[in-house]
Amino acid sequence: MVSAVAINGLRVGFGDHAYYFNLANQAIQLGWPKFLLIYGFPFVILAWFIHFQEDRFRRGLAKARPNGLVLLLIFDEWDYNWTFPHRPSNIRMPEVDRFTSENINFNRTYPPTNETIRSIPSLLTGRVVEDVRTAPGPDLLLRFRGESNWIPWSQVPDLPYQLSNQGLRTCFITHVHAFGPAYMQARPNLEIRRKPYYKEWEEGQARYQTFTGSFVRQWMCVLENLPGISFLRNHGSRVDSVPTVYLHALNETLNAIHSRNFDAIIVHWPIPPAPVMVDPSTGEFTSHPPKGLRLTENLVLVDKTLGRIRHEMESQGLWDTATIVLTSDHWQRFASDPKQVKAPDEAGVEASQQRVPLLIKWPQSPDHQVIRAPMNVVGVARFLASPEASRNLEQLQPLDGHLGSYSPWIK
Repeated sequence: MVSAVAINGLRVGFGDHAYYFNLANQAIQLGWPKFLLIYGFPFVILAWFIHFQEDRFRRGLAKARPNGLVLLLIFDEWDYNWTFPHRPSNIRMPEVDRFTSENINFNRTYPPTNETIRSIPSLLTGRVVEDVRTAPGPDLLLRFRGESNWIPWSQVPDLPYQLSNQGLRTCFITHVHAFGPAYMQARPNLEIRRKPYYKEWEEGQARYQTFTGSFVRQWMCVLENLPGISFLRNHGSRVDSVPTVYLHALNETLNAIHSRNFDAIIVHWPIPPAPVMVDPSTGEFTSHPPKGLRLTENLVLVDKTLGRIRHEMESQGLWDTATIVLTSDHWQRFASDPKQVKAPDEAGVEASQQRVPLLIKWPQSPDHQVIRAPMNVVGVARFLASPEASRNLEQLQPLDGHLGSYSPWIK
């Protein structure tokens, strides 16, 4: 239409033989389809050319991925014992078993803490968080093990901060913790895709800083560990169902991989904790499963999730060159499923019931190993923050012991 407007009213010829272009007459004589085709075609070509040039310009500005994609998958409450040595006979996990057989499996790995609120910041900062407080902003105040001072999480050089400082574009998909402007401003190359789960983070209030609030919280932890009174849990603070949060995390993860816009993707998954979201007859996700299922059924969903991610990465040609870490923030706790008996103790393994999985895939060729040295997953942040050529398993060694800080109130 630009070309048509430019010649509208143009006089061609001289005297009685002069002709004036008139858009209205042209539209009547040619008909609207031909009129739009003739006069609109140059505009379409021009728009396509401008879009192509802008897209090429944007691609030129974007930092090319120096190495393979980094993928950190943190499955909430993913228990080592129920996944490997004591997996129920009816649970099939072909994708996890395949990944384990091809890559590095640590069979004596422990979480930094036994609750998500402290374990996620521990995993991302590479240091065991002894205590936390919510603060306006919203932000989270952290007190690390062996220290007395409180530090805002936004000021700690965690894994997203270090990746961002290296110019690596990072996508963080989460649902529990909230991150305010101060956190984002310090990490310009970080994009957070979050579906909120707990109101307390949205409010950004330090509700547990008072003596009364802290007392109530600790007693709620005690009561949740007593059989038959799970109704006392604070379900009223939840603003989204777990199935909705899970589907959001899955879709955002697949979209982030497919977009090829990121150098690193970190995902905190809301599985395999309750509720059960698997139809045992098909092994597929469902928001309305049959009643009476054990929480271990959700291990199938962990397996299906890994399979979906692997398929997407392989179809994009990203799998072979990627560095992938699978782990958890803590073991399966008694409060999650009081009817689930504890896994048997493993002889010769310290605190064997408190282990979590840690599986690592190196870029390029598979490198299957079983590492029996005790580890703590806080080392993952140091490992992934290092440039690909500098990564080594020694970076996973715990700096202050392989056992974390475990609250006696949470079993």
